[in-house]
Amino acid sequence: MPSRNVTIQDTSPLIQYGSGWSDVLPSFNPQNFSGYDGPSCHSTSGEASVNAFRLNHFYASSVYVYGTITSDVEFVAVTYSAGSPFPILNDTVTATALSNTTNSTLLYQQQRFYSSRPHDLAITVTKGKRFSLDYVILEYSYGNEDATSSSHDIYLNSSSPAFSYDPGPAGQWRTDLMPGEHSTSTVGSAVNIDFRGSSIEVYGTTFTNTSFDYTCDGEQFGKGVGSTDVQSYATQSKQLLCVCNNMEEGLHRVRLVNDGPVRSSYRR
Repeated sequence: MPSRNVTIQDTSPLIQYGSGWSDVLPSFNPQNFSGYDGPSCHSTSGEASVNAFRLNHFYASSVYVYGTITSDVEFVAVTYSAGSPFPILNDTVTATALSNTTNSTLLYQQQRFYSSRPHDLAITVTKGKRFSLDYVILEYSYGNEDATSSSHDIYLNSSSPAFSYDPGPAGQWRTDLMPGEHSTSTVGSAVNIDFRGSSIEVYGTTFTNTSFDYTCDGEQFGKGVGSTDVQSYATQSKQLLCVCNNMEEGLHRVRLVNDGPVRSSYRR
């Protein structure tokens, strides 16, 4: 089967943060780190034992976490079967075990996942001053044994007939806020995307303190949460909003629903 790497930037609503994390520009980082992939990063506040950042309900065979840490940092990476409180993998990583902590680099990798099962990943800083998250890469397989990677890559924009809006664009959806995008601030507004294939990635924009739910073929697949940091730089277009994979080749429907403001500062 062909495999695909999906990059999840630190500002993606798929990554959810506990207390002690803030969204900053790399130039604001006191360690003067460089080489970041995106325009911003999420950093701890310098306090040990901050709440975890989490990547919930993903299908992948491997995961790679990139960023920077100070030389005194220690963190714990815990993997769960999605929705279960019991860990299946528990790894402790120290900065001294890494070869480079001054530029954005690979901080953690795990290649022991069963791609047919959904997982949750939580990383908690237990010691040290600063952990800065740049991005996460997921690797997963799709299609069938005879498929090639190019034969299944089809790009659709938000004006494609594959997109249907509820209520329609003349109601609660607007096209004048973000170029090339349909936008809504109305709780309960939804978009359906109908497609033929075995996986889909949806990109768009979320705003501070907003959240949405997404389903695939009527099954709850996950939740996206915009940044709760009032100084957030997360209002950026072309953010990864959701990934639905591990599906049989065929016709599918993905539905995203505006769930409104974030109701707490820590989400699971």
